[in-house]
Amino acid sequence: MNNFIQRRLRIYCAKANEDVNIKIANGIESAAVVLVFPSPSLQVSKTGSKLLNYADQTKTPILTIKTFEDFQCIGWLGAILAPTKSCSTNFDEVMKSFISMGIKTSSLVLERDEKNEPQPIEEFLFRGGTKSGDLTASYYQYGKEFPMEFTFFGLKQGKVIGQGDDTIGAFTLAGEYQLADDSGSITMQKQYIGKHSVIYQGNISFQKLTCVIEGYWTIDEMHDKFFIHLTL
Repeated sequence: MNNFIQRRLRIYCAKANEDVNIKIANGIESAAVVLVFPSPSLQVSKTGSKLLNYADQTKTPILTIKTFEDFQCIGWLGAILAPTKSCSTNFDEVMKSFISMGIKTSSLVLERDEKNEPQPIEEFLFRGGTKSGDLTASYYQYGKEFPMEFTFFGLKQGKVIGQGDDTIGAFTLAGEYQLADDSGSITMQKQYIGKHSVIYQGNISFQKLTCVIEGYWTIDEMHDKFFIHLTL
């Protein structure tokens, strides 16, 4: 990373104790490219799996930097990194890889008075989670209700950001919404880590201080209802 800092390139390195949702908002959401350094510790990292799953889900460019020549990615990490471009840790090779990926390196250079600090997070229409008590969510299948526990769910500037767990496993959520007056529509993709994805489509309405999101999930030929209720 020192080479990037010395050449005044705009980078974001998440702090070890930083919340995963802040890492997504400050890092992945604003990234021109995500640099991944595969390692045994990343392979077993739950936070790392959610960050890279979200980057892959939102089609953010990923460049794999080989730091362990003998390390072979498996499972979720192997699936995400297999189609990505890779290079060594040599700085010139990294920059050439950027160019070959269509990334304008000139846009990565800091302005004269700019520092390598996270940009202010845009204001959210909603941000919260299950444990904070301001969100309840479930999907239905085979006549049964299955709760979804969100560690984080956010609505901002027409975008949906989320991550959580349910009976199938850990997932990230990305999508878009549109509002007109007191109603709107929403489309989201729920990507299970190392597994399949599910499309959620529905309507948004407001009942006093509650935002009601209701609709149907779809995977292949299967579909059923879902709801997400947010306390504003």
